[in-house]
Amino acid sequence: MKFNVYDSKNKLLSTTCLYECLPDLRQLQMMEQKGCTFTVDDIAVTSKDVYTKAKYSINQPVVIVKEVKKSAPKTKKKPRHRIKCIENGVIYKTQSDAARELGLNQSLVSSAVRNHKSIKGFTFEIVEE
Repeated sequence: MKFNVYDSKNKLLSTTCLYECLPDLRQLQMMEQKGCTFTVDDIAVTSKDVYTKAKYSINQPVVIVKEVKKSAPKTKKKPRHRIKCIENGVIYKTQSDAARELGLNQSLVSSAVRNHKSIKGFTFEIVEE
């Protein structure tokens, strides 16, 4: 059994496959007065017919198809290298840390490490672990 409640614009509000989770008759009538409609196993029913149809179809197998979105393949992040400032001898955990502490632009530090050049008087090298 599959029970659905739709609003007046035919937008799905709720669904259940459990008989025990059906709203009681009073609740169904109130929803119907506010413009809601109901289906049991994709067949339109009134508030008074919900329990009759639900009991009839309770032993019928229910197949629920759930749409699964495929996520984009995860890209591998490049491993972060610790870098050493030659001038002051400090080893930094990341290029960002070095840039922050030395007052430099992170992209310039990255370029200096990659191209083995100095930036504003600082030279860096990758520290292998």
